[in-house]
Amino acid sequence: MGLGEVGWSWLVYLIVLPVTVVTYARLPAGSTYHFNGTGMVDGGLSRTVTELDYPVAIGAVALALICFARLGGVRAGALALLAVGSCAIAFWPGVVSQADLTARSVNAAPAVGCVVALGLAVAAIRVCGGRMISGRTSWDRVRVLLALAFVLWSIPWIWAAFGSYVSGTPVLGQLFRARQPTPGEPGLASVHLGLHEGLAGTQMVLVALLLSRTLRTLGARPRLRAAVSCYLALLLCYGAVVAANDGWNEQLVKRGLVGFQLPYLLVPSVGPGWAGLLVAALLVHLLWFRREYRRSPITLGLRAAPARS
Repeated sequence: MGLGEVGWSWLVYLIVLPVTVVTYARLPAGSTYHFNGTGMVDGGLSRTVTELDYPVAIGAVALALICFARLGGVRAGALALLAVGSCAIAFWPGVVSQADLTARSVNAAPAVGCVVALGLAVAAIRVCGGRMISGRTSWDRVRVLLALAFVLWSIPWIWAAFGSYVSGTPVLGQLFRARQPTPGEPGLASVHLGLHEGLAGTQMVLVALLLSRTLRTLGARPRLRAAVSCYLALLLCYGAVVAANDGWNEQLVKRGLVGFQLPYLLVPSVGPGWAGLLVAALLVHLLWFRREYRRSPITLGLRAAPARS
């Protein structure tokens, strides 16, 4: 049974990295969000390192665990442990600072963890194959609809990642706000150039949707599968909230269509917002991911556990 979902998940992240290098190398210093570098090293490479820390390292944790579960063995376990441990450093408050997205020495460890997780994925795909998991479930249509919705929602950020505004594009420029100034701040465009947290949120959503399909193949390691399922559910909900919040502010609040903001949950905190996010993630795990993989087990050498009603 192939690991095409792992390959496509990495593509979701890797396709943005060369764009980041070029965009932040050519744009003038200070023209992007909380980043003052320019040129290849101080601009493109520096911003790419922090992009590896967030959002790539967040998704690389699940990617490394899934590849280990499929490969097994001491070597794969050691590499997965190294990848997860290194990537987890990005979770520590202040490692990735929204106030200054210039790379520092502390950002190197999660970036290395991403490289190790990518190497593990290449090895796993070589062994298991690169095909998508066969056999559709009733939830796959939901996955496709959610993916399309978030990709469309991300159109202004995709243009911004390339260093341009969607406002000048026929049709799309009429639908989305971008170059227009922010109300009360005439010198600030509604959608700044460069990377956006909303695009990172959409990447997390896409990766969670793809990787949740692999849970059916992890029946030989039920505890690890349950842990990965919970993590992917949280990744899905967190990414959705981050993308929704960023787009809500830029496309609705700045347009004057609504006068209130959605809860800001980019950084973990103690409060009702994050409590609701955790509850939503638990419900996604229990009512979607777990029910799906229990009803559609796939045997990989060992007999899959029987489906529970």
